Amino acid sequence: MNLLIDTNLLYYLSGVSLIDGIDIKKLKHELSNYELLISKWTLVEIISNTEISEKQKETILEYIAAKKIKYIPIIGTNIFDSMPQNLADIIYSPYKKRIINSIIDGKKKCETEFMACFINSVISIFSSALYYKMEAEGEKDKGCFMFLTQSFIMSNNDFINSKVEEFIHNFYLNKDETLFKSEIDGFIYILLYANTLTYIGVKHGYLHDLFPEIEILLLESEKNELSDGILSSSVINSLLKKLGGKDIKNFTKKIGEKNINKALSAYKSVVGTQMLKGICIFILAMIEKMLSEGMKITKNDIIDSLLLEYYPQLQLFTFDDRFQKIIKVFDEQYYNFIIGLENKCRI
Repeated sequence: MNLLIDTNLLYYLSGVSLIDGIDIKKLKHELSNYELLISKWTLVEIISNTEISEKQKETILEYIAAKKIKYIPIIGTNIFDSMPQNLADIIYSPYKKRIINSIIDGKKKCETEFMACFINSVISIFSSALYYKMEAEGEKDKGCFMFLTQSFIMSNNDFINSKVEEFIHNFYLNKDETLFKSEIDGFIYILLYANTLTYIGVKHGYLHDLFPEIEILLLESEKNELSDGILSSSVINSLLKKLGGKDIKNFTKKIGEKNINKALSAYKSVVGTQMLKGICIFILAMIEKMLSEGMKITKNDIIDSLLLEYYPQLQLFTFDDRFQKIIKVFDEQYYNFIIGLENKCRI
């Protein structure tokens, strides 16, 4: 049986890092029963990791070679096609710095695209849930709400991409995960408000209840600017400074869990059919946890989600508790395999 292992597992197996509660001998014994695979994303992560030494990267390379671990390509992007398949070609290259910088730039681009997709998905699901709430409450003037949501996303696509690119660039500079989560959550909260504000039929009945903080803080001129549906950095940056990271889990209570679930289902059946299954269900699981538990998306979640490109054809194995919890949301059997194998490796 083929088994796809994540980057952290490769660190443990090669001895570059340790994990509490796991017997490494048991781990290696259990994994000897499988044909181990790694994603090319794992190679990207290793190459671009500034927290491990060149010697440690060499150790990982030697382990991959000794165990003849195969890698699988990245679906849907050719951005890393020119990346040397052998880490040694990078580690010992006279152009190492240039190659690594190129890989990091490509990684940032992919992360920006994923995060922008995630944010647009949140907007779509929230808008659908609000639509179902309006429908249940007998609102008559709702016919073009979803059309306006689509227009809002499309007209602000470049702006959303540029802001996300800015947040990711800042993270690579300061490595501040808390700040990154705060920026992303605050941005999503403001986008949800701005999208709702553009629709006059929703404005009077729902805005104050769903977004009380923004309604108090916002200047009338800023509100008028947001209602145009075309976002500007000045208003967004002003609101981000005033609001900081905003927890959006209260939306579930205010809109109704039934309406949220309808929206998640609608997204999966419409938008989800145009996406890789594994990435789609990861996004849905993350959004569900964001709305119900206030979970904030992290930088690591981006790469984790991309490891599910081959779900369910390949079984993934990871010790990452957060990743495991997200997997449990959408596939109990897939999750149970991971936990069962992990338990066999415990001290």
